[in-house]
Amino acid sequence: ALADLSNLTQNIRLGFQVENLSQLFTKIKDIEKIISPLQNTPFGFRAVIKNHDGHVIELTEKPNH
Repeated sequence: ALADLSNLTQNIRLGFQVENLSQLFTKIKDIEKIISPLQNTPFGFRAVIKNHDGHVIELTEKPNH
């Protein structure tokens, strides 16, 4: 029998670079928890969320240059 596969990917942190993070953030419906709100960091403008499946997702804004 196969083991329960639902938790296998929860320890993986996904990252996406997007065009307009502020605009995207207002449209995201799948946020369970905001881990780190929208903010400027040494790594750029970013936010970290957890979705309803328990996946941690890091969103960063693409630089303008």
